[in-house]
Amino acid sequence: MANWRILVRDGPTMSSAAPDSSLSGVPPEAPQRWLPALVRAMLALSLLAGAGGALLLGQDGGFDLKNYHYYNAWALLGGRLGHDFVVAQQQTWFNPLMDLLYYVPVTWLGPRVGSALMGALQGLNLWLLFLLAGRLLPDSRQGWSGVERHAMALAVLFAGVCGPITWANLGSSRGDLTVSLFVLSSFLVLMEHPLFAGGDAAGGRSPRRLVVASGVLMGLGCGLKLTALSFAVGAALSLVVVGSRVIRERIRTATIWSAAMLGAFLVTGGPWMAVLWKHYGSPIFPFANHIVGSPYAPDASFAEVRFRPDGIDQFLTFPLQFAAGGEVAWEFAFRDPRLALLYLLLVFWLLRGLWTRLGPGAGAASARAATPPALRFAIVFAACSYLVWQVAFCVYRYLAPLELLAPLLLVALLAQLLPRPAVALAAAAVALVLIVACVQMPEVERLPWQADIFGVQLPEPVPADDSIVVLAGDDATSYLATYFPPAVRFLRIAGNFGDPEDGTLLSRDMRAVLDASDGPLYFLKGPYAIDHDSLRAVGLELQAGSCRAIRSRVDDNLALCGLSRR
Repeated sequence: MANWRILVRDGPTMSSAAPDSSLSGVPPEAPQRWLPALVRAMLALSLLAGAGGALLLGQDGGFDLKNYHYYNAWALLGGRLGHDFVVAQQQTWFNPLMDLLYYVPVTWLGPRVGSALMGALQGLNLWLLFLLAGRLLPDSRQGWSGVERHAMALAVLFAGVCGPITWANLGSSRGDLTVSLFVLSSFLVLMEHPLFAGGDAAGGRSPRRLVVASGVLMGLGCGLKLTALSFAVGAALSLVVVGSRVIRERIRTATIWSAAMLGAFLVTGGPWMAVLWKHYGSPIFPFANHIVGSPYAPDASFAEVRFRPDGIDQFLTFPLQFAAGGEVAWEFAFRDPRLALLYLLLVFWLLRGLWTRLGPGAGAASARAATPPALRFAIVFAACSYLVWQVAFCVYRYLAPLELLAPLLLVALLAQLLPRPAVALAAAAVALVLIVACVQMPEVERLPWQADIFGVQLPEPVPADDSIVVLAGDDATSYLATYFPPAVRFLRIAGNFGDPEDGTLLSRDMRAVLDASDGPLYFLKGPYAIDHDSLRAVGLELQAGSCRAIRSRVDDNLALCGLSRR
């Protein structure tokens, strides 16, 4: 029970031995009995909200589900590495453990129930955000009553989940909201550290154990999806910048956290990296192959660079573009002002910090404007993580943890910058209303619920076991392979990974499989135009009049065509 009381205690400097009840609005003698019930109620509400939201939004029908989320999990369970080639394009080699979290419940329980369970899991982000609100929102010592603090916490939760990434991801196969559970949990555990929680708020727990636990949580998430590394680097940098007055102690804390993170990373990511190393000579295949030099992939980085800002002016103003709307760092158009507002507020906070340190009466002003350690760490963590994201990834949906945190940081910063509680509350309310009113959700692919997730019907007769099915192009058609007999082999000779004439060992191996085959050859036509050039490059061509339609509820213009050797 003490743990719950600590997590939702009122204010960043309160001792666990004397909890304030301003978050709950109940008498001082009641929080030991009341706060655990509140935490449990918020936990249940988060699970129900996630499941209900997933059901209301509908079934995932997006490109990534069709391209690799479904196929990769199926291929892992079927042991198809080496049987198929590049079916899901370069995404074929993403860690499939994340995809299993969606594939298993959806396959065993059906799309509706499976997606609801996925939504319930992702809904835990709401609960973590609630616990963090108990850390960062002002308390009665800053003039906020329990009712005001409680109401603002609920408003922050609503604004946090009312975002484009949550809209696109909830209950879907995309793993961004799942990874954010590890990121927010890691961040929350660090908030328990006495350096940020104040006093003996760690409840007698070893600060080193808290650092290790936080690193482990972050590492588990990074191993499942490498895009979480921006938050891992952000947390490590924050521990160096914020914390003990002794720089050597800060570096030591960051080192321990990083070691724990890397160890946990190897738990969820290491086995798959070992498989990639064994088969292709690169633990991160095919990425950074211009450095690693695996002979199975082209000499390229395969990094996502299409959304990165061009020039220093765009780099500095990039967060403001999210408020303007459009396809900013995403293939879907959206608009969301939360990061732009937070960015402007952080600039003002930095300028005020410089003024209080360097301006007239700097000493007294600096003492009055001192930012609480928890908020200072949260700000540095968010800023460092964002900067790493913008340089390394710059794909908007990878910012799921920051989308959730941004409204909370906005309110906490406004309370810090506006010392009059009434003014801070009014400004925070306006900011949250502005976020919710101005957000424009992306038009991602959502479908009505049906028992069969894809509703595929193959033409008769179904290919025999000794058949080879060839794919070519950028079509997201790997999901179709799951409806064929398991013995059928699939080869994608061209796509976003390479082409038949790129000189890689993978292209050589595919040619060898085709040359050695005595069974029927087929071409799987997706919605896009047929890549005849790639077929000719491997000595194949379509048989005239051989194409038979494939029915699918998620795609049109699909066909299975016969191939002949030229």
